[in-house]
Amino acid sequence: MWFGFTAFVDEFLREGKEIMNGLEREKVDVVGKLLMMSVNRRIPLSKIYHNKFSFRITEDFRGRVEKYLNYFQVVVEVDGKIVLELVNWDLTFEMSLVDEDKYTLQTLCLTARSFFHSFQVHLAIESEKFAK
Repeated sequence: MWFGFTAFVDEFLREGKEIMNGLEREKVDVVGKLLMMSVNRRIPLSKIYHNKFSFRITEDFRGRVEKYLNYFQVVVEVDGKIVLELVNWDLTFEMSLVDEDKYTLQTLCLTARSFFHSFQVHLAIESEKFAK
């Protein structure tokens, strides 16, 4: 006897996996920020797992850590605790949403300033043509 999902449920599960994979980088950023705020840049994996819903971290995060060895490493401490350690200090983890908004606003202001400056130069050149 064979049991399986319908095509609709298979499609639903595939879509769910795609969404979770698409949000993976966001979860890595969250964990990186937590590690940067922690003492000694280490947090026991049990604490991350216990608070996973607070930080919207998936159940399978521990398995996904292995893909990000340039950011994290799993370490077993002397007392047997399994901890996640931040390997490299990444400046992108430092940037908060407020900082990102400020950066975006600064970029927009610089772009607008550059645009208006070039527009003023263009107007000055055009007005010199008509003055002659």
